[in-house]
Amino acid sequence: MANSHRFTSRYQREQRIMMASWAVFAVIGAILASAYLHWSSTRSAISGDATPPIAPTPSIHGWLDRSERVINDVIAARNAIAAAAAHHDIAGTGTACQTATGAIAHLHQQMPSPEPVLNSTLQQAISDYSTGLHYCISAGRTADGEGLPRAATYISQGDDAMRVVLDILSNESPQPGNLGVLRIA
Repeated sequence: MANSHRFTSRYQREQRIMMASWAVFAVIGAILASAYLHWSSTRSAISGDATPPIAPTPSIHGWLDRSERVINDVIAARNAIAAAAAHHDIAGTGTACQTATGAIAHLHQQMPSPEPVLNSTLQQAISDYSTGLHYCISAGRTADGEGLPRAATYISQGDDAMRVVLDILSNESPQPGNLGVLRIA
């Protein structure tokens, strides 16, 4: 019984030492955190490195004013691809795809949009178009009619996403009808 009491006492003593150690570590951590915060705020005040103000989130109407021409350029480029493909002009389709890459790059520069759903849908359209245009340009350079179906699959997926984008924007546009119409030949 004496051994049992000694074991319990030893165990309790070790537990107390461990708890005291954790308490000391917590106090030291709090002191260090406080010192760091004080140091960083003092340093910012001295050096003039105040945190930059957060830019206000642009409205969908302001974003659309800046992006409408770019969106219309993408639609016009996509319609030019469809027109060349409808005439079975592989080289012309490749050239139209090459031209469309610039429009897609400009659209990518307009990102992000202020609306999360619009933003993700635009990103999907950009991604699909970029992949499809890569295959299309390659097929146009090599006059490879076999590569165009792969390009068409991705470009069609981009078209689907762009239609959703246009639907979203038609609800937000102060002047409906200013956005182009995506026509697939």
